[in-house]
Amino acid sequence: IIVELTHVVRLVLISNDKIVYRPAGFPADQTLYVYSLLDGELLRELVGHTDTVTSIQMNEKVVVSGSEDRSVKVWDNHTAICLHTLHGHTGKVTCLKIHKNIAVSGSWDNTMRLWYVREGTCLNILEGHQDWGWSVQFNGRVVASGGDDGVIKIWDPVTAHCLLTLHGHSALVTQIEIYGDLLVSASWWDCTVKVWDLNSGVCRYTISEVRYSYGRSIVLQDNIQVTGHLDKTAKIWDILTGSLLLTLDGPQKHTPCITSIHVEGKFVITASVDGRIKLWNIKSGEFVRNLLEMEEGGIVQRM
Repeated sequence: IIVELTHVVRLVLISNDKIVYRPAGFPADQTLYVYSLLDGELLRELVGHTDTVTSIQMNEKVVVSGSEDRSVKVWDNHTAICLHTLHGHTGKVTCLKIHKNIAVSGSWDNTMRLWYVREGTCLNILEGHQDWGWSVQFNGRVVASGGDDGVIKIWDPVTAHCLLTLHGHSALVTQIEIYGDLLVSASWWDCTVKVWDLNSGVCRYTISEVRYSYGRSIVLQDNIQVTGHLDKTAKIWDILTGSLLLTLDGPQKHTPCITSIHVEGKFVITASVDGRIKLWNIKSGEFVRNLLEMEEGGIVQRM
């Protein structure tokens, strides 16, 4: 099964049986491509942003995208029609999280905004970071945001009140994940991953010297955390104990660093700027197969 493409894999979101992919390089990075994970078929193109797409979220009904053009767009996942263009941020949109009918976006304007996805309206504005927002999570109960100021804030999404401020990272908080009453945060710059008690704000432990790669390179499923690293490997951790369980390595590992990770049941899916999307067994760490592979000349092939 052959699919025509013209760019390397850069920003990827995998959800259920679909892959949303953003190419590298202007002006291609303003467009999103939706592929079938089952057969590699190009399902639709989402065209409308006027600057680089920085973040993607998707559920069965919609794709939500944030861009350096300062907007958030809501797309119908079946027709590729842009349902809403959400304006309000005065800086580049840097991160997104969607939960049911609510999306949260973060921006260079130091704020987080909550949006009703179906209605296309703003629910609330979260103000308090002293520098621009880079990472956000929303579990329906609280919003967690990480900024360039190295600070993590926990918010009540209804009242916009800041419940907790977590200090510990010495630099930009690049990713946040939530598992139950635990929050996992990471920083590219101080090379640490921290696990926090979401209720008390106490840091339970820190994993140091974690030189992980750019992009969506940390993901949680239950108590299992998977991280992508600059040495082109992925590592599987138990966040309850901080112990390293497995390293996804070997001759089949990516050639450049991993830019995106997804966990689906018993599998880990990794993507890289080498143009390959790979499938790994989460229990054994064994390489299973290449899902998609870009060959020279701009061809992606399901293996």
